Amino acid sequence: MSVAMQDLIIIASQEDDPVRRLTARVCAAGHPPCLILLGSRPERIVLKLAAFGKARRQYGLVGALRWLLGMRDRRAEGAIREPPLSRWGIPILEFERVNGGRTLLEIIKRPGSLVLLAGCEPVDRAFLAVAKGRCLAWPQPGLSGADGLAEMALAALAGSPDEFPVRAPSPVFEG
Repeated sequence: MSVAMQDLIIIASQEDDPVRRLTARVCAAGHPPCLILLGSRPERIVLKLAAFGKARRQYGLVGALRWLLGMRDRRAEGAIREPPLSRWGIPILEFERVNGGRTLLEIIKRPGSLVLLAGCEPVDRAFLAVAKGRCLAWPQPGLSGADGLAEMALAALAGSPDEFPVRAPSPVFEG
């Protein structure tokens, strides 16, 4: 099954190195996104609290605090290597909730777009209905991070069914 799209929309909770790398890859391949949606500060805080809660349930309080400190250290070590998204001249908008009205309206304004979910909360049925199921998210089985998502998006844009297997278990749906 191939998915032939014209435009890309990237949705991420924040501007970080993987999102910059994804944008650089698709731009270099001649498919710059028509829009980038980034989470607002409250959205990022909610996601971080959810991640901490998950780590606490999985590792206990002490383990979750170690995870949090380790995450901070990893960010300091891996200082930003990619230039900021603003260098591409792509419109960048903020959203309060990925499943909220503003995000859905921006997708509706761009029918037929391929939506790349690059590190944001899971989307719901309304989001999938508006996007008409044209969503890709990381991580995908057998592919890693920004590079894997970029490969899948470029294969989908090229319409090559052998390079873009549609997999049912994708982390894009919740509820």
